[in-house]
Amino acid sequence: MRSSLTAIAAGPPLPADTGQEGFDVESYLIEHRKASFYIQVNGDSMTGQGVNDGDILVVDKSIQPRHGSIVVAQVDGGFTIKTYDCAGGRLRLVPANPAYSALESSEDCSLCGVATFVIHRL
Repeated sequence: MRSSLTAIAAGPPLPADTGQEGFDVESYLIEHRKASFYIQVNGDSMTGQGVNDGDILVVDKSIQPRHGSIVVAQVDGGFTIKTYDCAGGRLRLVPANPAYSALESSEDCSLCGVATFVIHRL
C-alpha cells in the first residue's frame, strides 16, 4: 500500500513537513519479504511488552533470535508468542504477563520466527 508520509512532532510543535510521496508501508515493515508473515495475536500473555490481544505481528523467519527477542514458537502442536530466554544455555519461552508461567524447552518446540513489528489500534 503506497501513500504519503508526513512527519509530526511528538514534543513541542514544529512546522509541518510537506510529506514524502510514495511511502510504502509494507516496505517499511518487512525487510525480508520472502521470509516474513503476519500473524494475529490471541491472548494477553505478552501485554507487558506492548503486544495485546488482537494485535497484528510482523514475523521474520530469517532473523536469528537473541536473548530478549519476541518470538513465535510451535510448542506441543500449538503456536505461541513469548520472549526468548536463552540464559544459562537453556531455552525458555517467557511471557510478559505475571499471570502466566514460562515454558521450558521441550523436544516438541521449534521457533518459527522473530517478531519485528506489532500493529495495534489506538
